[in-house]
Amino acid sequence: MSRYYELSEDYLHDHGIIRGPKLPDRSVMAGEAVDGGLLPELRFEVNVPDGEPCPHFMTGGTVVASDTLVAVLRGAGVDNFQCFPVRLVNPETGREWPGYQLFNVLGVGSLPGTGTTGADAGASDPAGLHMFRLAGSLATLVVDEVVRDALVAHRPPEGWGILLEELG
Repeated sequence: MSRYYELSEDYLHDHGIIRGPKLPDRSVMAGEAVDGGLLPELRFEVNVPDGEPCPHFMTGGTVVASDTLVAVLRGAGVDNFQCFPVRLVNPETGREWPGYQLFNVLGVGSLPGTGTTGADAGASDPAGLHMFRLAGSLATLVVDEVVRDALVAHRPPEGWGILLEELG
């Protein structure tokens, strides 16, 4: 039986997204594919100082991930997501960070043994999915131990900017 972990932004980071575009309702937080042509200009303002690295994983009404993080997820077998290039800009200094994506996780599941009733009725068995949104709490991203191990093995020197908490 697989172990599952909640993947979330590291709350110890002092810097991240401070403003983003208005996205269509349920666009990238519902576990469903979206038409990239319907998205506005994907410009996100960050408060990361010029001399510091930008976190690889940031939230704020959506998820923004670095190309490096996306590559590790793909290498771990995660293929149920969409990415759309974004511009990350510090509005005070004008500095931009290339290599980031709006990250849309496709698929909603429940943890084995928790059932799928009520709000969870649209959930599927996550068997075979290495990453999914949690039924009943779509903002919660869940990864399995394959992804956790890949993230640990390929952790960059500055860290990913994530927390992994095992789910019971």
